[in-house]
Amino acid sequence: MMIRNGRLVLVAGLTALAAMACSDRDDNSCETNVDCATGQVCTANVCVSPTPPDAGTGTDAGTDAGTDAGTSTTDIPADLSSPENTQIRAFLAATAPTNGNAAPVSPPLPITNVYVTYIAPAVGSTPAGFYVQATAPGPSFLVKLDAAAQTPALAVGDMISFNVTEKTLFNGLNQASAITGLTRASQGAPVQSLVTATPPGLTADISSRADVRSPAALAAYESDLVQVRGTVTGPATASGSSFTTFTFSTAGAPTPSSSFILRMPNTVVSASGINQQCNFTAVAVPYGRFGTTAQISPFRASDLIVACPVIVTGVRSLGATTAEVLFNVSVDAATVAAADFTITPELAVSAVEVTDNKVKLTTAAQTEGTRYTVTAAGLSGTNGAPVSTTAATASFWGAGDAPPTGLIINEVESDNVAATAGAVDDKEFIELINNSDAPVHVGNMVVVLVNASPNGNPPTAPATSRQEYRRFELTSVTDGTTATDTLAPGAVLVLGPATVTNALPAGTLRVTITNPLTDIIQNGADDSVGLLYYPTGVLTDALWYEASKDAAAPTAFTGTIATGAGDRELSFAEGAPTELFESNASDVSFQRKVNPDVAGTVLDTNDNKADFEISLPTPGVKR
Repeated sequence: MMIRNGRLVLVAGLTALAAMACSDRDDNSCETNVDCATGQVCTANVCVSPTPPDAGTGTDAGTDAGTDAGTSTTDIPADLSSPENTQIRAFLAATAPTNGNAAPVSPPLPITNVYVTYIAPAVGSTPAGFYVQATAPGPSFLVKLDAAAQTPALAVGDMISFNVTEKTLFNGLNQASAITGLTRASQGAPVQSLVTATPPGLTADISSRADVRSPAALAAYESDLVQVRGTVTGPATASGSSFTTFTFSTAGAPTPSSSFILRMPNTVVSASGINQQCNFTAVAVPYGRFGTTAQISPFRASDLIVACPVIVTGVRSLGATTAEVLFNVSVDAATVAAADFTITPELAVSAVEVTDNKVKLTTAAQTEGTRYTVTAAGLSGTNGAPVSTTAATASFWGAGDAPPTGLIINEVESDNVAATAGAVDDKEFIELINNSDAPVHVGNMVVVLVNASPNGNPPTAPATSRQEYRRFELTSVTDGTTATDTLAPGAVLVLGPATVTNALPAGTLRVTITNPLTDIIQNGADDSVGLLYYPTGVLTDALWYEASKDAAAPTAFTGTIATGAGDRELSFAEGAPTELFESNASDVSFQRKVNPDVAGTVLDTNDNKADFEISLPTPGVKR
């Protein structure tokens, strides 16, 4: 080790392989290190002697905050000048197609006396690879090859040399995709230790740095080994089929951004338990990039230290005298008592029952339609963390033992007309109506969407092939400004994206769907929309639409549905299915017919084929 810019760092080359002078050359040209004299390295096809290191005695002995690996909060670390880094920078400067295709490197670029800092396994369509770096800070790069398949097989801490013969540029990330002449000089260097540790490693802590996601930061940190301490600020977001991403904040970058994210395999998310509001330390992982997005990439649960506070993620009524509180982690039953929960307006809690991350409360009789707020205190998770002092509250609507009467499905637009060729289905909606002469409480109702053939089965396939593909709870109903769960006699409630709800008549009750924004409702042979009373698992209404014309329609439409009373086998058939179809070529929707016998109501004979017709869409407008 030696002093560089005022701090201890590992210096590539301390155990460099001796190079033999090439007897058939009388000039200073070279192709690889073996063409050079002992003590020289081949750089840009010329044999050069390594520049003596700066021992920290000059004017740059730690005065430039930008070269400090962990204390500066604003500057980006500067590259250290060394023969090894000169070679790495030559590789980074080599051209390659921007479309991800490999390009030959000719002549091959020598990379000598660098350390293997991190080995990434293959995950989904992402290939295996290993990262190399000579000093802290970098530069560094990814070798897109399986470390275990090399000769010799590589491990973190190996000092190696090789020639790059092929380069790939994948969304801004420099990758060596083919190498030759791999040799290993030593093993076991403590590269994953912090640069400030004893002995020092190559890991730079960037938690306090302010500039971690700018174009300059992407260039400076790319593929470097870093440590990051932060707090997860956003929910899990799928990244392809195998990865999950999170936004997060750090001391230096307290404002989360979608351009600075944690990205890890789904298996790491499950194994580590990381979730929103968790504090974490990514111990020694690569700083990756995807275009202009910086990605901190732990590929193993052992790369993370996670401490998740126990938070309340939701609560819902399970009936007139029960409610269920949901937490982000499993709850330690030994720490839970009825006294840990308070409910306002006052509602006594007499007993608790813990199942994983759920706590079932036995309450005094709830008042249907009253909005209650539950606060948890004193309990702990099975991870040993206490319940949060700032995120331990959630609200629910009081329920009864029987579902409300009069609330039915009034209109379904499953395939809106495209305004222009190629436009998306962004105006699909479901409209409910209170078809009774009394107010209806809707806060414990759930709209459930079921697909007859999610696995490609024909419409006549067994009922077991039919699956719920989406549901929307009516816990967040508003009239446009104020939360409510009461639907007046004859009034309608519309569920749809903002493209629909923003255009509703003033005062119309609504649930604005934010995920997904398009293609919300499936359309094809045999699909169904149901209205479920969650607490007791009763399906109160259903529309079975677009029955197949090519085969005999099934006589039942049954699916296994999760409810507050457990999984239930529920029939989504109401009489005969409607064979009517709609498409984005016709501006129509499925609508109930007007009841000719009772003014102000719609037809509800419990027979879809008789009750529904195709008509112009009228979201929020009663026919």
